Amino acid sequence: MRATITLQPEDLITGVASNPVTAIVGFDIIYLKGDKGNSAYEDAVEQGYTGTLEQWLESLHGGDGEDGVSPTVSISKVNGVTTVTITDKNGVHTATINDGQDGTDGTDGTDGISPTVSISK
Repeated sequence: MRATITLQPEDLITGVASNPVTAIVGFDIIYLKGDKGNSAYEDAVEQGYTGTLEQWLESLHGGDGEDGVSPTVSISKVNGVTTVTITDKNGVHTATINDGQDGTDGTDGTDGISPTVSISK
């Protein structure tokens, strides 16, 4: 089986790059269908597997995993110290963050201008 696909410039995707591809005006892609390959089961048999297809399919299923643990996070702040506590399957992990000191005030800005509004009839 052979299929030929010709792409015209309007078929190309634009906007993907900073400069759209304009050098490719049109070209042919030739698709040749190859022979049917083995299934994964057929490959396993060729490698020495001796069970049935049903047994092989069942062998693909793994056992149940362990129950998961959803981590929890708590945050508290006391006297300028923030404490973050994370509890997960490996235990409790704590980090403390001290508040920084206040910076110095900046210089005053220039006075603004108030607009004058008048209404007339």
